[in-house]
Amino acid sequence: MSSTSKSSRVMMTSKMIKSFKCASTFQEGKKLSTFNSIDFHPSGTLFAVAGSSSSTISIYDALNPRLLTRLKSQVTGTKHVRFSHSKDAVFFVGSDEKAEASTIEDSCIHYASLHTNQFVRHFKGHDSRITCLSRLHAKNNTFLSCDENGTMKLWDLRGNSPKSQLTVSSIKKTTNARLIAANDVTGFIFAVAESTGMLRLFDSNDPSRGAFLEKDLAPLLRRECGPDTRIEAIYMSPKDDEKGDIIITTTKEAIISLNPVTLNFQCLLQGRTRHTPNFLPACVSPDGNFLVGASELKRPLPVSYSEESRGAVYSMLVWSLKKPDPKVQTYWYGTSLTPPRAMQWNPRYTEFASACCAVKLFIPKSVS
Repeated sequence: MSSTSKSSRVMMTSKMIKSFKCASTFQEGKKLSTFNSIDFHPSGTLFAVAGSSSSTISIYDALNPRLLTRLKSQVTGTKHVRFSHSKDAVFFVGSDEKAEASTIEDSCIHYASLHTNQFVRHFKGHDSRITCLSRLHAKNNTFLSCDENGTMKLWDLRGNSPKSQLTVSSIKKTTNARLIAANDVTGFIFAVAESTGMLRLFDSNDPSRGAFLEKDLAPLLRRECGPDTRIEAIYMSPKDDEKGDIIITTTKEAIISLNPVTLNFQCLLQGRTRHTPNFLPACVSPDGNFLVGASELKRPLPVSYSEESRGAVYSMLVWSLKKPDPKVQTYWYGTSLTPPRAMQWNPRYTEFASACCAVKLFIPKSVS
């Protein structure tokens, strides 16, 4: 991909989605590496990838794909990498692999400068492993974090102490339950879900007033997906009106779309295959019209693909979010070794990135 993708805020069509192909692939050195998170800078010109095995955060040029720099954190490892509003700083948490191998209790968020390769500050306050870290608020410097004991904290990058906190005591008592949080794209609201089903929406400007809308989704999860279904992640559509979606991925194969105004059920997105309890990411397109989701099903590479590797690879499904019957529009192709573990749309350009044992950038055929 020698030239930049077409400029941003494009309303994507099914024809454009079907033309997306892998334009660039990156790996970390000669040894097999694994990646656990990816984040585009709001400008769309850079993206960051956290490596589980390499304990590094790699920064890439998104428009003329190439490695720009690396930040190493050997002691803590790296996971849930997020850009600040500045292109010169990221925040992240320690990786699970390092936590299991170390006697150091790392339950804080690390804010680091890419310019100096040093920490700016550490956000301390969680008393257990951090399981969820939101992207930075669209308009200010706040972000959300959740830990395995059911505590959600709202932070500001400019201070050391949390601005607000929510604790769900039932999380500690419930097997396999956890707390999940996500900012919406516009920055007006954020969502907090218990994996067992309770979903709450908060005003980003005044979360201390409590949730302005909440709903127990447990009956819906049982009805549509079967018993013992849990919420795996939340994805907020840029459309915050009746035409939009709050996407709920589950521990089963089905994905649920909720009305963002009422939290009522809208439709199921079906077609994913999963064989393991491993996390399968998803991502709503910047225009709110499509959803990409990882699957544990391998598909043969089409003969039209020019990639060196042949045979079957793990696929990503792309649904249209047109209601009431969203359909799979096409499949994008990852690697043969593992399903995608992280994915994200470029917020400003028609470009998509996935990460597992390799980082792949996808663009429409017309701009390759």
